[in-house]
Amino acid sequence: MCDSDSILSQTCVLAVWAHHSPEVAADEAFETFVQDEEHVVQRGPYCAASSVAGLLCSFGRELGPEASSACTAAATQSAVVAVMSEMKVPGLEQSTARVGNVTWKRTMRSVSVPESPEDGVTGGAVRLAPRDFELLSPPEDPLDESDELWRRLKDEMAAGARMMYHCARVFGWRESRPGLAASLPGPADGPKASLDEVLGGDSDGEDQQAPRRPAAGPAEREFAWGVHLSREGRRREILTAKRGQGPKHWVSWEQVMADVRKHKLHRLIAVTAVDRRARERRARRRHKAPAPDAIKSA
Repeated sequence: MCDSDSILSQTCVLAVWAHHSPEVAADEAFETFVQDEEHVVQRGPYCAASSVAGLLCSFGRELGPEASSACTAAATQSAVVAVMSEMKVPGLEQSTARVGNVTWKRTMRSVSVPESPEDGVTGGAVRLAPRDFELLSPPEDPLDESDELWRRLKDEMAAGARMMYHCARVFGWRESRPGLAASLPGPADGPKASLDEVLGGDSDGEDQQAPRRPAAGPAEREFAWGVHLSREGRRREILTAKRGQGPKHWVSWEQVMADVRKHKLHRLIAVTAVDRRARERRARRRHKAPAPDAIKSA
């Protein structure tokens, strides 16, 4: 097991352990949970807009066939780009590279799951509520922190929250069964995979077929592959995408944690659905309920 200081000092270089497939997902060496595989196919360098549209479709499917049908018809990448345009995001004619965490979450709060195609992405009653998946601060032990956040991520997803990592959805997770981590194969893409390759160079406005390879610097060191395990010696991975938005790659959790600790732009965000009408009904009931003092006097 690597020491915690070496994890903290790493940069945004992620280990892709395997490509997603039904066979990989059914690997008996892992406990595996895949929430769903709903996503909007990314067209061009618009990962931020495509990720929002994909979440709308995911919650639409959960809410029933009518919402799912309306969402598929209306929650397109271009519709979300139009919402971002109203927020005066610069450079949208080229890419969503200028969409940061604040704007992304603001967009999430502005759109909703449409109940019919006519509603569009801003007319539905079910709105989305994003919140940062905060690190424990300050961590007494980075490995303990990583283990605790892993448990929280699993609990959040089991409860129905969708997890986002930067501009890519976390479709699921898997964890090696006790005692099997040492016998599992190493990463598929090797130690030269850059952040742009792992999380989509198109997020920076690049051509999807020609990702930019930043010059190697003193901070870009290779990881000790295969040693980033939990304190119990189990390997943990999330299902996300190196490029685009579909569920494609199993990525090392510990290296995701190293990225999140070191770079403020790459956050984990939990997204839940909020039924605005139900919330308004609860508010009306609270408003009409007699005060406790009135009940006692009666």
